[in-house]
Amino acid sequence: MKHLISHAITIWAACMTFGLAPAFAAGLPNAHDLAADARAAQAEGIPLAILYSINGCPACEEVRRLYLNALSAQLKGKRRVLIRQVNLKSRSALTDFQGKQTTHDAYAHSAGITFVPVVQFLGVDGEELSAPLVGRMLPDFYGAYLESALDQATGKSKMQTASIKTGSIELRSPPEKAGR
Repeated sequence: MKHLISHAITIWAACMTFGLAPAFAAGLPNAHDLAADARAAQAEGIPLAILYSINGCPACEEVRRLYLNALSAQLKGKRRVLIRQVNLKSRSALTDFQGKQTTHDAYAHSAGITFVPVVQFLGVDGEELSAPLVGRMLPDFYGAYLESALDQATGKSKMQTASIKTGSIELRSPPEKAGR
């Protein structure tokens, strides 16, 4: 029994060391291919949200557990947002919005993320659709800040989707009737 517990502790320590902590496994999926995720979100007319966090961060866990897990759930068969996580201390492989291979930590660095948690709503090309939520802010108002950012991002995401759908269609006015 002691041998089994010793192995479990060793595995847990390895997971913590290499950025594979159980908190990341539970709830929200890690980012693997941001370009594909952005296209999937755009096809649904919803924004892509990224939670930038690190393992063992209490504020990150609070944002994940109290706000983002519930937000990622589907309501009446339709989701409002596609959420992925990027771990600032992970060397896990990641495909960025331009289809280039990188890692979680390198991508976060290139995005200018130095503080956690950060929730960022992004469009199909990785452009910001609303101001990012940096830190935990005021806990009593975080849900309202998140909803406001999501509403703004959703509006812009729907406009992007509509412009892409109409981009290849020539819009014409109906022909005028004779005799008028």
